[in-house]
Amino acid sequence: MSNTEGRAGRPADLAPSRWAVTLIRGAKPFALVAASRAIVGRSRSRTDPTAGRFTDHDVKSLVGQAFDRFDREAPNLPHEPTVGSRQNVMLAALTLCLLEALQCSGVERGYAIELTGDVCWRFYRHWGRATNTVTGLISRDVTRRLRLSPSSSRRHSSVA
Repeated sequence: MSNTEGRAGRPADLAPSRWAVTLIRGAKPFALVAASRAIVGRSRSRTDPTAGRFTDHDVKSLVGQAFDRFDREAPNLPHEPTVGSRQNVMLAALTLCLLEALQCSGVERGYAIELTGDVCWRFYRHWGRATNTVTGLISRDVTRRLRLSPSSSRRHSSVA
């Protein structure tokens, strides 16, 4: 995919907006905390006990690499029609960037998928709370809050 043309032939100027990408970049400290809690102290390999364990320094490096990859990929992401879908596409891209960073550091693919899943579980739990808080500040109307918050719509899909 070239930089002048997005997915399905759409122009690249429909890439995610700067504020949306900045929002994801702003989540780096939260991603670092989630990754530290999920990975630090775990084995580097499921099969090789002599490979050692992940340290805080390793996790900071991996998260930094994931966000560097995300910065390179963000302009090529497709434009989505809603805030929630844009957020989900960008978080999915960040998830893949973390998986690639783990694999490039020598972690086996299956174990890298497990570690990425553990990090994402912690991160998305906090991300969902943050979006629910923001939508609660925007509106007191429960239906409107559910429509505004992508994380709420997953939990209460029958309400919207």
